[in-house]
Amino acid sequence: MLVHGRHSHEGHANSPRRRRVVVTRHASAIAANPELPHAVFWNPAGASFSAACEALGIAGGTAAILGGPEVFALFLGLGYDRFLLSRAARRACPAACRSSAAPLPVEEALTTAGLSPGQPRWLDRDAGVSVTTWRKTAD
Repeated sequence: MLVHGRHSHEGHANSPRRRRVVVTRHASAIAANPELPHAVFWNPAGASFSAACEALGIAGGTAAILGGPEVFALFLGLGYDRFLLSRAARRACPAACRSSAAPLPVEEALTTAGLSPGQPRWLDRDAGVSVTTWRKTAD
């Protein structure tokens, strides 16, 4: 299942068949998405994430959080088990976790949320592109 903001989307041919939760303030709680039959609109102020998952018939599994910044910040509060942070050296530092809810640099926000980084994995060393998996710290 995918979770993303109202303005995020995927342009892949399979996109309409993927189950997804679209985070929005334009619904009071949970509402059907008339354009995507496998998607629901979810307002966190009106319903729990569990209720949004139930509306899609999902009882467990992995949710991929695609963003934008407020969606990433929302899930910092709800809790990530794992967060994959990609970096491109030639681009500006992403503001993935910078919003009114989480104004910290991304590494600080992840650490504050109880996650610890693993070793970066190079996707393209020459271009300076890497990904680091941050995992929930054991209690």
